Amino acid sequence: MKLFSFVEGEDDGKDIIELVSCQWDGANCTNLRKDINILLRSARKSNMNKEYRKAIDEISEAFFLTDQITNDGCQQCTGFFRETMLNSLKQLTEELGKMSSGFFRDRRYREVYQFARKKLDELTLHHQAKR
Repeated sequence: MKLFSFVEGEDDGKDIIELVSCQWDGANCTNLRKDINILLRSARKSNMNKEYRKAIDEISEAFFLTDQITNDGCQQCTGFFRETMLNSLKQLTEELGKMSSGFFRDRRYREVYQFARKKLDELTLHHQAKR
């Protein structure tokens, strides 16, 4: 049974993380889930506008919002939220890595790539500590 789904694709105003099934009907995370989705939509938009540092910061902020969901029964969902955000940040980091290396590299992306790697490592460690 799925609790949440992750929507990948164009920003059409829909939530990135949608409630599918929950024993509490999402009552423990309604406001935080809304804030997380706002940040993730904004991060997606920032990424499309090549505002990579802003996108990284928004993903990170959304990631740390999950710490405010403290109900023991909600930890599976918060883990899912974190993994979703880690995957988004990992994908962004890989794209920046490709743009900052190789034959057609652009040195201006090197600094933001290093920032993304550092943030990805930080969030990964935080996620592992929360398990």
